[in-house]
Amino acid sequence: MHQLSKVPNINDLNEINPTCKAILWDMDGTIMETEVLHITSLYELLKTKHPDNQIELKTIEEVCYGQTDPKILDSFQEKGYLTDLTITAFIEAKDKIIEDLLSKTQIERIFNVQIRNFMVSVNQLGIKQAVVTSSEKNITHILLKHLGILEFFEFIITREDTSENKPSPMPYVTAMKKLDLEARHIVIFEDSTLGLQAALNSKAPFCKAKWYANQI
Repeated sequence: MHQLSKVPNINDLNEINPTCKAILWDMDGTIMETEVLHITSLYELLKTKHPDNQIELKTIEEVCYGQTDPKILDSFQEKGYLTDLTITAFIEAKDKIIEDLLSKTQIERIFNVQIRNFMVSVNQLGIKQAVVTSSEKNITHILLKHLGILEFFEFIITREDTSENKPSPMPYVTAMKKLDLEARHIVIFEDSTLGLQAALNSKAPFCKAKWYANQI
């Protein structure tokens, strides 16, 4: 596993895997720093639903990091919060808050422009790119469209697209099959513990993205 404190360039990619034919990107915390959006949206939702019993932001961050929305909701409901919400209602409420936050958030705060530059360079070399995320389809497309980078991806695999999610390698293995490429021709960029475990189990070369590590 390579650890990257800065966004790579083409030379870095060649060092990581000189036979790379495709890059598989995690989204949250890798392409963009969405953790702040997810944490803030949950804080706002909890404040609305439980005005007299607030959870600290640190606790919300610990529950959210690298997890799918169903598991996040389960964790809060086990603590006695948001028990009146179905998973569908929870996702809809959270996504609505995130969309509102996006309109008030400078892109530079959540997206490193060097990532877009790297994607452009990769695209020019004919190296394919795809997104493999544990986030929901709706909010994934909203976020990537907001950044203006949807055009770079062959496809997007979200939580709904596979029967198993990270740390299972299934999302990444599914992406490799869609690309018709062997693991040895892939590079995965990930940041979370669960995502890195999924990348490791996929057998593809992978990197731990740390360029957003100090922003949460």
